[in-house]
Amino acid sequence: MKSPIFLIIIISYYLNTRALHTEEIQSNHKNWQENIKVLLSNHPEIRSLDEGVKSLYWNTETKDILPDTKIGLAYRSYPARRGNPLQPDMGNRDDTPGMTGREISISQEIPYLEKLQSDKKLSYWNFRSEKERVILAKNQFLKNFFLLSIEKNILNQEKADWNQVQKVQSSLSRISNAGFTSGRDNAFSALRDRNDNTKIQDKLIDINTRLEEVEESLEYFLSAFNENQKERFTSSLPSLHAMLDTKYQDFIQLLQSNPSQLSANNPNSKLYETNIQLAKESERRDNLNYLPDAEIFLAYMQRNSRLFRVSQNPINFGNVMATEEFTGDLVSFGVTLKVPTWSWSAKKDFNRKNQAEKNKSIQSREAIQRQILSEMRRLVSSINGLETRIKYYENELLPTLMKSSRIQSAGSSASNDSSAILRLKLEYNMSLAEKNDLHRKKQIAIIELLELSDALL
Repeated sequence: MKSPIFLIIIISYYLNTRALHTEEIQSNHKNWQENIKVLLSNHPEIRSLDEGVKSLYWNTETKDILPDTKIGLAYRSYPARRGNPLQPDMGNRDDTPGMTGREISISQEIPYLEKLQSDKKLSYWNFRSEKERVILAKNQFLKNFFLLSIEKNILNQEKADWNQVQKVQSSLSRISNAGFTSGRDNAFSALRDRNDNTKIQDKLIDINTRLEEVEESLEYFLSAFNENQKERFTSSLPSLHAMLDTKYQDFIQLLQSNPSQLSANNPNSKLYETNIQLAKESERRDNLNYLPDAEIFLAYMQRNSRLFRVSQNPINFGNVMATEEFTGDLVSFGVTLKVPTWSWSAKKDFNRKNQAEKNKSIQSREAIQRQILSEMRRLVSSINGLETRIKYYENELLPTLMKSSRIQSAGSSASNDSSAILRLKLEYNMSLAEKNDLHRKKQIAIIELLELSDALL
């Protein structure tokens, strides 16, 4: 009866442990997603980029409206012959109608309608191009943030490892000095251990300096966090490598199933794709330039009235009399067209320019996609090599050194040779520090890989 119950307890314990581990991973991922969200929404560098994209978007919405209407006001006075009563036969008769008056006009430019739509599409592709540049900038921003976070994490671990190394080396130095004083060891061993201890102290100074530099650099990113968010970032820092490893496993699955999609999702590749569309629309827009634009106008002129005139008739010469002139207002309406008289001669040059721009973007897109795939495969190979070395350290080297230390400890208890035991412990701790450095290189390679696949956002 005990055996089934014991088996049930083991299985229950395993399932509960696994469930707790899964819940912990999900919680860590949620914390890091919150960190990324806060960083991208609050940091002024990213906010300025987002505002620039918004500006281009709203600019696109204004590209399909007609030009503003023109309104004109004028006072017109055309030449008129008012006559000379003393010389009626010399061509100085008052026989010209009055053309003086006030004019108001209104005109509207009407481009070829497809030009407005083409201008809007050009503006849209410029907006899309800028949007991909901003995504590139955000990926680089997050890459720098993660690199500094990983560096801080690893440096803290390195500091702890090398402190252990220094403790062991200090013990070795004291034993060597005691052996030299008693005459059991020569001066060379004592000096060698003292020099090694000095080198380890220099290594610790270097680690502390780098850690201070990293923390100061991280402050630029953490300025977007409040105090509670900074505490959450600090608490979630040890779980960063687990989150990156999970993203890396998702990436490997996609790389094996659809590698072309990975290269196509890269913001650089999308940027060249938008440049291709931009070149196509520019070519279409240049061809529309050869179609005529129209401008319609309407003018209304209110002529000044001549209610009286001086009579030139010899019988009643000089008498003021009512005018017989018709003084109706004037209205004019018309259309003007812009005809491509000179630009037509350069049409072939414009087409060749646009075709060259389009071909350049196509070739650049092809080149960048190949380069991205090549770089991804290189990084995957590097990560696989680092994982192999880490497993070797964990499964072979470190257990062997630990076993040797125990054997040496058991065999040296009678001979009182504690320096041999300490040297094995020193080698073990230094190997542990080397393994952590391999973890750092692996995490850096994963971050670079995720940036290429646009998986950091």
